[in-house]
Amino acid sequence: ENIGLEHNEWSRGTDSCGTVQAAFDVPGAVVFERAERCVLYGCELAHLAGYGIEMLAGSQGNVIAACTIRELGAGAVKIGHEELQVHQAAVGVAASTSARWLRPMAATVADCHMHDGGHIYPSAPGLWIGNAGANRVQHNHIHHFAYTGLSCGWTWGYAPTRTWDNRIEFNHIHHINHEKVLSDNGGIYTLGIQPGSTIIGNHIHDVSSYHYGGQGIYPDEGSSGILIEDNCVHHVAFYGYGVHYGCYLVARNNILAVSGRGKIEAGRAELSYGQIFEQNLMLWSDCDHLVAVGAYLPEHSTSARNLVWNDGPSGVPWYAGTLAAEQALGRWPGSVQADPLFADARSGDFTLRADSPALKQLGFRPFDWRAAGVRPQTRRRLAYSTYCLPVAKPRALALAQLKAGGLEIRGDIARLPMRVALHNPSASRVRGRWTVRMGDGSVAEVTPGPRLSADLAPGETQVHDLMVTLHAANG
Repeated sequence: ENIGLEHNEWSRGTDSCGTVQAAFDVPGAVVFERAERCVLYGCELAHLAGYGIEMLAGSQGNVIAACTIRELGAGAVKIGHEELQVHQAAVGVAASTSARWLRPMAATVADCHMHDGGHIYPSAPGLWIGNAGANRVQHNHIHHFAYTGLSCGWTWGYAPTRTWDNRIEFNHIHHINHEKVLSDNGGIYTLGIQPGSTIIGNHIHDVSSYHYGGQGIYPDEGSSGILIEDNCVHHVAFYGYGVHYGCYLVARNNILAVSGRGKIEAGRAELSYGQIFEQNLMLWSDCDHLVAVGAYLPEHSTSARNLVWNDGPSGVPWYAGTLAAEQALGRWPGSVQADPLFADARSGDFTLRADSPALKQLGFRPFDWRAAGVRPQTRRRLAYSTYCLPVAKPRALALAQLKAGGLEIRGDIARLPMRVALHNPSASRVRGRWTVRMGDGSVAEVTPGPRLSADLAPGETQVHDLMVTLHAANG
């Protein structure tokens, strides 16, 4: 508690040109290795050559709270992978439930001030979570980093994951890549499947990029199973909310305002259900399009009860020409084109007037974007014994992994054997039912399913062998 740690040195050596992403191999000045329930509280780390703090495999339940981490060669905090060697380059292919370290990392980073990093290794995010689960990143102030404010996940596409139930909540993130050093970045950036994870109550602004990127919230390749709610995003170079591709993403009750290019990037269509985008407020003065890649396709995603407004001369650039034309095609049901009546969006005041159509017509739930960042009461707590961690109850959930065998076709009937492994990585028992469905949402003919029961103790895995039968009528 209350210790100052300054000045360290580290360099790559002449035979290294860097890493594929996130400066993941750059170490921390303070390293948690096989550490359990340890705390770093009220400390200041400054003038460091790499990351400030790093957590390695085998660590669990550690806390970094009320610390200041500044003037950094890389990022402030790096929560590494749960099952790999130190600084091993993982992209998800090595993930398995039989790894040596089965417990989640379950780290907490709260009420910290992290700023001015990436001076030597600019691709380092302010805070990075690798292939690790049950982490809490809450009420932090993150600013002036050269790439991304906060990055979570390290599996590309739909590879097996250990990144589950991560909470990214009530952080104030701003002036990210504001000098336009790199591209393909965001205020909050995610990779891969992340079931049970949340991005809630964050305030993100002043995010830029060298060429493309500069997005507020950026679910990149395969980002899935994430709830994105009550975030305020404004003054970013590209999209306030921009998806590459993913499934079961829910973006609800967010404010997306004053972005440079467009409001949202819908991402590519997936075989599984893509996204729910509802009850969001979108405001800008000029942009070249409202939704990238055309529009939300009704068979792939749902975009409903949103408010859209352009207070500039060009109007709303609906893909079909008008909102009525969009709704005739089944898109944007229940949405309105109207001024949200913010107090002063250009100056960053998103208070809604009492007569706002967002309240009267959409049922938008107002939230205080100013609550993001370090909690004021933290500054008065001199000892960890008087400090209260933000609330984040653990979730019980199961992860599913499907492997298909060889397809057998006889006439108009195709038979496909499948093996589904359900794993419970949480600390609670999981009971429920799961269903196998076709890509278009219809129920497949499954033996012995399609609805099967699951009852998993913590750490338990159940394997189910299925036979899926497809008829010509099903496509």
